[in-house]
Amino acid sequence: MSSDKVQLSFKGPPNRLVSESVLRLAETGRPLVLELNGRRYRLGVRKAGSDGVSLRLRLPENTPSGTHAARVHAGEQSYDASVEVDEKPRFVVEPAEIHLAASPGRATVTTVRVRNAGNVARPLEGTQTVTFREAGAIGRGVRKAFGEESGDIASRLIELGRQLDSEPARQAEVGCKADFDSLEAGAEANVQVRVRLSDEWKGNPGSWSGQLSLLGASVGLTVDVPGKVPKKSNQDT
Repeated sequence: MSSDKVQLSFKGPPNRLVSESVLRLAETGRPLVLELNGRRYRLGVRKAGSDGVSLRLRLPENTPSGTHAARVHAGEQSYDASVEVDEKPRFVVEPAEIHLAASPGRATVTTVRVRNAGNVARPLEGTQTVTFREAGAIGRGVRKAFGEESGDIASRLIELGRQLDSEPARQAEVGCKADFDSLEAGAEANVQVRVRLSDEWKGNPGSWSGQLSLLGASVGLTVDVPGKVPKKSNQDT
């Protein structure tokens, strides 16, 4: 039996939608199911008041954002529903940390796999400037900032920022290239990451770490710089 008197609405990210109205159950003990685009999803139930419940809905993370028409079935009763799905970007990069050997004056290229596990398409970043610090800089900063017995968390985080700013830093141009302009929800593809260290990096051997933005995801990027730079070959670009 259909009921036209109750309009249910859900709003939130795809994996955490909540009803904005309270459904008063005509029959108790029956499972509540939402039907959307030919598929059915079991609804979670929380008590709201003496004779009502609020509803919780979990959809696949790649459910497109926007407003969708649906139906809620409660035993023999059914109700119109609208489902307003928020944008939820989520990109998975493999490997999550990029570690490569790079020499000043040369370009080093590696490939990563990226999967759009959210519900929003994103364009690929072009060339960006990445700031690198010695690989042990964060550890040293944490030990100095949090080694004191006094001070609240806010002041210690401020001190951590100061410690990191005092560490030697180098910058490099990092480019990203792929065969797509924008990675759609549910899609995955390879992305080529190209790191070029300028000649100013000469005389700075060791491991240097930074953060690369890849489709909005933050990816750790560590380059190992040799103490002695080998001569260029015809294959270097």
